[in-house]
Amino acid sequence: MKLIIVFSVILAITQVWLTEKTARRETKIEIVAKEPRLVHINTIGDERILPAILKYSLEIENKLTGERHIGNIFLGVGVLMRNISSVKLRINSKYSGNYRIKISNGVREFLGATVVIPETYPLATKGSLSSLLDIDGNVYSTLKSGFDMSEVFAVREYMPGDSLKGIHWKLSNKLDSMLIREGSFPIKNSILILMETGFTEKDEELKIKMEEVVTGVISLAESLIDEGIGHHIGWWDNKNNDMVFYQVSNIEELKNTLPEILSATPASSGPNVLTKYYESAGNNEFSGVAYIDGKIENFETIFNRI
Repeated sequence: MKLIIVFSVILAITQVWLTEKTARRETKIEIVAKEPRLVHINTIGDERILPAILKYSLEIENKLTGERHIGNIFLGVGVLMRNISSVKLRINSKYSGNYRIKISNGVREFLGATVVIPETYPLATKGSLSSLLDIDGNVYSTLKSGFDMSEVFAVREYMPGDSLKGIHWKLSNKLDSMLIREGSFPIKNSILILMETGFTEKDEELKIKMEEVVTGVISLAESLIDEGIGHHIGWWDNKNNDMVFYQVSNIEELKNTLPEILSATPASSGPNVLTKYYESAGNNEFSGVAYIDGKIENFETIFNRI
C-alpha cells in the first residue's frame, strides 16, 4: 500500500513537471495595449495541456526616462484555466513615454509595448509662419509628397483619414470619383522642430524636463499639422550618437513618429542638439528651425533662439 502511495506521489510530481515543461515551451503570450496605460497579458496555449500555473518574469521600461520595473506575474495555462489566463497591467508612472514590456518564463521571451502620450496644449500659430516658409522654392523632391499645394506631386483616390482640403473637386466631378491632390515637398524649404535631449538637470529633474520638451514638440507638431504645414522633427540620439530626422506631413505620420520621439532618452550632458545639428546638417538645410528645450511659453520666440 505504501509503495503504491509513493509511486502515485512520484507519478504526480513527474506529471506536474512534464506539464510545466511542456507549457513553458508551447504556451505563447499575447501583450495587447487596450489603452495607453492599460495592457492585457494573455496566455495562448494548447487546451489539451493539463492545468498549470506558470511564473513569468516581468520587466517594464520607459525608453524615454529610463525608468524600469522588474517583478513577477503568474498565469494559468491549459484546460479549465481561462479565469486566470489573463492579467491586466496598468502603467502608473506619471511620465509619458514608449513603454517596452518584456515577459519571460526561462524558455521563451515575449515583447510588447505601449505608448503613453503627454497631454498637449494648443499654440496660436496662425499667421506666424509666413516669413519662415519659403513655399516659392523651385526645387522639389521627386520621391515624396509634402505640404506645398502650389505644386501638385500626384493625384490619387481618396482614402479614409485624408484631409478634405486636398480634394480635387473639379477632377472628382469629371471622373465621378473622389480624388485627392498631394502637394510637393520643397527640398531645403521645410520647418524643423529641433528637440533638445541634453540637459544640466539630473535624476528626477531630468525626467521632468524631458516631459516638458516632448510635450512642447508634440504640441507644436499638432499645431503645424492643423494649419496644413509639413515639417521635420529632429534630435540628437544619445544612445546611437547620431542626429535623427523624421518627416511629418500629416497626423498619421506624427502618430507613426511618436514611439520614436517618446524613446529619445535624455542625458545630463548639457545642451548639445544645436551644435550637433549644425555639425551634421548645416544651417541651410531648413528654412526655419524651432528649438524646443522646455515648455513653449511664446510661439514666436522659439524661432529666434538659434
